[in-house]
Formats: sequence, structure tokens, C-alpha cells
Amino acid sequence: MANTFAVLDVVTLMRDLPERNLRQGAVGTVLETLGSNGNTAYEVEFINDDGVVIETFAVSAIDLAQASDAQRLIHSIYDLLRQLPAQRLRSVYDFTRFIADSSVSKTP
Repeated sequence: MANTFAVLDVVTLMRDLPERNLRQGAVGTVLETLGSNGNTAYEVEFINDDGVVIETFAVSAIDLAQASDAQRLIHSIYDLLRQLPAQRLRSVYDFTRFIADSSVSKTP
């Protein structure tokens, strides 16, 4: 039996789709439910590791699984960052670099 998802669920791809340049584990958001009665597919918007939309297309329910908590958190952060004005985004970037540099310099 295939998984069922709701609009705005964060999902992960269960197999490689080389024709779409997507690998197993790619994360996306369900935008729409298509079909019914065992032939359900979902319109999914996939993003890359930088939070940029790669592609949006219909995916069979059997090729999707619920994303992990970590994947959902990362996806939510990307969504928030995409909405920031450029100057605020730069401030976030500078702050994360500061945190990363500080943690590296304190390692024994």
C-alpha cells in the first residue's frame, strides 16, 4: 500500500530519478494531490541543499516517504531564508560563519 500525504507535507524521494537529476533522499514539499483509488501521485516541489527549487513535477506515491524530523527542520529553515531580504540574508550568513569559526577555534 502506498503512502498518503497532505498538501505541504515534506517528503523524501525513495529512489533515484536520473532523468530529473534527483537522487534518493531528495527533499520536497507536496503541493497537490493528483488521482485516487490506488493511482495517487503528488505534485512535489524539490529543493537542493541551498534551498533553491530544482523542479516541480508529479511523483507516484510509491516513490515517496515522509521526511525525517531533521529533513523537515532543514526544509523549514530554507523556506524562511528564501523570504528574507538580501541584506538580512547576508546578516544570517555572517552570523553562521561567526558561529562556525568560533566552534572550530575552541576545539582541543
